[in-house]
Amino acid sequence: AEYHGLMAELCLKRDSLFPLKDYRDFKGDPLAGLMSVLSRCRPDEQVFIQYVMRPQTDSGYLHFKLNLWKRLYSLRHIFRVKYWFKHDAGKQVKEALQRKSVERLYRASMRVAAISAESPESPALRVDAVFGALANVNTLDFNQLVIRRVAEGVRHLAPFQERALSSPFLMSTKE
Repeated sequence: AEYHGLMAELCLKRDSLFPLKDYRDFKGDPLAGLMSVLSRCRPDEQVFIQYVMRPQTDSGYLHFKLNLWKRLYSLRHIFRVKYWFKHDAGKQVKEALQRKSVERLYRASMRVAAISAESPESPALRVDAVFGALANVNTLDFNQLVIRRVAEGVRHLAPFQERALSSPFLMSTKE
């Protein structure tokens, strides 16, 4: 059987200092949508979701950089028209940046891949469905997952085997 595959690497839309939703922001089961998508796979299909995470070295340089980012974003935030009409939006952004910057941080890479023995269109549909299910961690005011790169073909699954950190972003223990 000829296998068809598709691999997508995910990244953050904004700088990684802006958080995704964390477990405290969910009302229901955050994995329900993802499990629903995975349960619809046919026997000839496989779906892989990979999170590669390595601890970020905690150093004076890292904290200097985080504090500099926070100050720059606070300054830029003043000029963002979208927040002029939202009550306490600036305060919420500052608090979110502060919360993330004091938590334990990890360098992270996220990948999604799908393989099908029958249909060449099936892997793209599965990757899109998984990406849609992962969208529940997105926030409009802070950060969102986006697809950074897509590669077709089974040969592009090497980053999964290598567990490589490609274009890593920072995630906290609560995200």
